[in-house]
Amino acid sequence: MIIKRKELYVEDLIEIIENLKVRLNEMKQKLTVDEIINKGLFVMSSSIFEDSIRSILKEILLKYPQKLKDKSYTISRKVVHNISLNGFEVIIDHALFKLFHEGVKEQLLYAFKIISNKVEKDLLPESLKVIDGCEEVSWYRNALIHNGGRPTQMIINQAKYHRNEKNDKINFNKDLVSRFINEYSNISNIIKNEVIEKFTQHRPETKIKKLKKLWSKCFNSPLLSFDSYWSYCTEKDIVIDAKFTSSENALSSGESVLLSIWRSQFNDVYKAKSFIVLNINYDLIYEMYKVFDEVKFFYMHQIAIP
Repeated sequence: MIIKRKELYVEDLIEIIENLKVRLNEMKQKLTVDEIINKGLFVMSSSIFEDSIRSILKEILLKYPQKLKDKSYTISRKVVHNISLNGFEVIIDHALFKLFHEGVKEQLLYAFKIISNKVEKDLLPESLKVIDGCEEVSWYRNALIHNGGRPTQMIINQAKYHRNEKNDKINFNKDLVSRFINEYSNISNIIKNEVIEKFTQHRPETKIKKLKKLWSKCFNSPLLSFDSYWSYCTEKDIVIDAKFTSSENALSSGESVLLSIWRSQFNDVYKAKSFIVLNINYDLIYEMYKVFDEVKFFYMHQIAIP
């Protein structure tokens, strides 16, 4: 079975993180003096945070499955059929399910490992402090869900940054939950910086770059440079207008036909020249129209018109 790995783009990872930050801020803005509401917002923010971390890890592992934590995984008979349909994505889901039972600290350390190849000893003290803070926040989440809101022994004996001064029921007031959400936001910013530093080269190919690659397949003459025949805007990633040069009279008949097809696909005021069927490269023509459709070449001149 041949499986095509998913493309990984830094923008996709950043989008996950930015959406997380927006939603965390929304949770924070909704905190009130009502402890019941604050408890619900705390649980929701924790769930959103872990889902986002899981999404980031999955995006990376779909591109680089060799970064999976364990060398082997045992898959139940029930999911064998799913593997035949979805390939190693099922294995990645299984691996992440296992990881997320090991605790928030393990999740975050693993995130740094597969994002920037950093282990715990390589991380800055500030990053380690935030990771430990997030782990303590998870203890409070577990205490709320599984211990009736009373502090567990981990909170009483091990918490350094979010201590509960009393051993009685935890007061999930606005200030406490706000501090917890801040921990999630802080680690999100740190992860975002790591993602940008590591995956900046993972960017989707621009429309102009796709057109230039196609152009080089159509023409290899020094008389036919892309920049000589097209005006374009890199910032908007569109072709603005066609150019005409005096050297066009020296083009071969085949080059003239291909050039006329390009222009006609950009703007129908330009007409494509007729050609003899036997002299045409069908594979190239097919690729031309495929790329034109992908980049919406025909609509570019409409966008460019002020």
